[in-house]
Amino acid sequence: MKTIVVGTDEKTDKRWTDALHELKVYIHTISNLSEDSWLMLQDTLTVCHFSKGDYIIALGEICQSIFFITKGYARGFYDKEGNEINTAFYFEQEFATNLKSLTKNLKSEYAIQACEPLIAVQFDRAKLLAAYNHSPEIESFGRQLLEILASRQEEQIALFQLLNAQERYEHLLQYQPQVVQRISLTQIASYLGIARETLSRIRNKVKNS
Repeated sequence: MKTIVVGTDEKTDKRWTDALHELKVYIHTISNLSEDSWLMLQDTLTVCHFSKGDYIIALGEICQSIFFITKGYARGFYDKEGNEINTAFYFEQEFATNLKSLTKNLKSEYAIQACEPLIAVQFDRAKLLAAYNHSPEIESFGRQLLEILASRQEEQIALFQLLNAQERYEHLLQYQPQVVQRISLTQIASYLGIARETLSRIRNKVKNS
């Protein structure tokens, strides 16, 4: 499987400009990045296209990037004795990475795989850190980005520590309806840590309540 880098030579490809525009709009919802800093940051970014089934981060790879998804979705999963166990789903307007591997330079214990044809803007760790030296605004944004990623990770852990299977399903319905709308029951059951038959019973119970 091959990852296609969009518009690396002439940054005029529509996929390149559309993806960067989406990222810029998103950044302005969390940071007061000036136009000069945005242009500096933009030079460090790469727009990538992944085919369905491509690995954004492979198992055992040291994660060097953060990906902002603008089209398609991906899943994070472990391989436990030949069984794939889903740990997260990443949709449009969300960031995908392995934070532990990225910040501690460790091999990734799970993979992140495109589940549809996917377009994402890649933040390369080394380039982003280099940009910190030239723009305090970019450094501030980078720290905010890491806080967002850490916060999401904590939410995921709390979801499994505090809620039972039905409550986790109801949480998905309320806060991540795209999971229920776009992902198969088998994949959702894997994510919730229950059998597909159990998920079917929970769905019927919630629907009839």
